[in-house]
Amino acid sequence: MRPLRKNRLFSKFTKFLQKDEKFLILVEKRELVKFEKEKGIYLGSESSFNKVRPALLIISTNEEQIYFKLLFLTASKVSQIAIDLNLCPQKTKLCSKFPFYPRSYLFAERRLGYFCIKLKTMELLEKVHYCGRCENLEELEKIPLVEL
Repeated sequence: MRPLRKNRLFSKFTKFLQKDEKFLILVEKRELVKFEKEKGIYLGSESSFNKVRPALLIISTNEEQIYFKLLFLTASKVSQIAIDLNLCPQKTKLCSKFPFYPRSYLFAERRLGYFCIKLKTMELLEKVHYCGRCENLEELEKIPLVEL
């Protein structure tokens, strides 16, 4: 698989987002490793056979600001929380080079278990590849939120 280009339109795209919209994204391995080192958490970079790691991005707000929730996915059936990627219909058109399985699983970190990362800035998100909107994934709202 060729390296992904930086998604130059992501910052413009975020201006039009609605609360609780969910998107499938791909995070390049070098960005994932950098993020792991900065935050002191393991997100699966060592076991990632591909050059990218799929994740779900949820747009949220509180009274003061927009923030982003990030949940990483895995193909490993060890996880008990399955995500139906058929609910992200644009993935094959927008990210055709990545071999998505119909079902992915929520990545569980060794210490924290299942969690959702709260991001206040778009530093990591400016270097992702956008793979389309996902529908009907409200069960993800119940995943514990961790601010790193």
